[in-house]
This record gives sequence, C-alpha cells and structure tokens, in this order.
Amino acid sequence: MRKIILSAVTLTGLTGTAFAADFPDRKEPPVYAAPMFNWTGFYVGAQVGGLWGQGDFADPIDAVWNNTNSSGVFGGLHAGYNYQINSLVLGLQAEANLMNASGSSTDAAGDVFTSRQTWLGSIDGRLGYAIDRTLIYAVGGVAFTNTTHNVIPFGGPSYGFTGGNSTGYDIGAGIEYALTNHWSASIEYRYYDFGTSDFGPTPDLNISAHSFTVADNTVRVGLSYKFGGPEAVFAGY
Repeated sequence: MRKIILSAVTLTGLTGTAFAADFPDRKEPPVYAAPMFNWTGFYVGAQVGGLWGQGDFADPIDAVWNNTNSSGVFGGLHAGYNYQINSLVLGLQAEANLMNASGSSTDAAGDVFTSRQTWLGSIDGRLGYAIDRTLIYAVGGVAFTNTTHNVIPFGGPSYGFTGGNSTGYDIGAGIEYALTNHWSASIEYRYYDFGTSDFGPTPDLNISAHSFTVADNTVRVGLSYKFGGPEAVFAGY
C-alpha cells in the first residue's frame, strides 16, 4: 500500500511540473526608453532674416524732431557652444551679418532725413529648455553695428553724419529643432538698441547740434551644424 501511495505522489509531482512548464514566463521584458537628443557641443551655421527699425533725429535748438523708419534684409554666419544639464541648456554664441537696411522720411517743412546700416554683429549668451530635440531659448548680449544718416534741408545741400561703429545690446527668444544628430534649424526674434549718438553742428551752421537714436527689430531663420559632444543619452530602462 505504501508503494502505491508513493508512486501516486511521485506521479502527481511530475505531472504538476510538466503542467507548469506549459505556462509562458510571466516576467515582463525590459523596456528601453528612446534615446534623447543632447545639445552639448560646438556648432557653426548661417542665418538670414529681415529687419525693421527706427532712427530718431532730435534737434532741440531748431525744434526739429523726426523719425526715420528703416527696413532691409541681412545674412551672415554664427558659431557657438552649448552645454546641457538635464533639460537646461547654457550657451555662448557670436555672429556677424552683412545687411542693407535703409529708410527715409520728410517732415512738414520739406526736410528729408535718411538712415542706413550695412552690418550687424553680437556676442550673446543663451539660456534654453530642451524637450528632447526641441530647444526653447532666450538670447541676449552685446551688439555692434554701424550707423549713418543724412539730413537734406528743403532746397539745400545734403549733410551726412556717421555714427561710426555703435555698441548696444540685443535681447530675444527663439526655438530650435534638431533635424538629425548634427543638423538643427531655428527661428528667432531679436530686439537691438544702440542708444543715442550726439553730433555737433555743420561747419556752416545750416544743421545745428543734434542726436540720432537707433533701434532695430529682426526676425531670422538659421541652420546649424553641431560638432562632437554626446549625441544621445538614454532616458532610462
């Protein structure tokens, strides 16, 4: 009798083991997160855009004030470096642009005022928030340009004034998207303020001492190529 009971127990155990082996393994396979883009690295690129600005002529002696609205296009090159810490991206960038921005206006007395800028540059810091391949950022720093303006009194000769290489500031914001691990495209707005330049009277005193203030707005698109640096990091497992 004992042998029969032992045989039954053994058979039951073997059957249970075989039956359990027929069930699939319920252990979930590991889940891998998609790699996240990393913005760290040096980059170079080019940009092109449009400008609209204003030059304010002020002659308090002759009680003459005039606003010269200017517009034009620009294009140039940029280079910089980004460093990413989690979702925070810190950057430094320099750029130089050639441009053709000009404008003119005529006051009630028939006097004509013109203004022109031929180049624009800046050295800027960037602070951004990265969402994988999308970077939303603010930008600002020191800006440089050249400013010239002419005054043509009604019925008189033209007087040209050169403000020289003016220094001011720029501030703006943009969004950049990584098309590949190296190429990215951006769209950006910036405001430039180059302050006020003072000018003495002309030799024959037809134009009194005056000041000229320059401010610009720009919208541009850019294309950048990132060198080296970590291309991707895993979000987790």
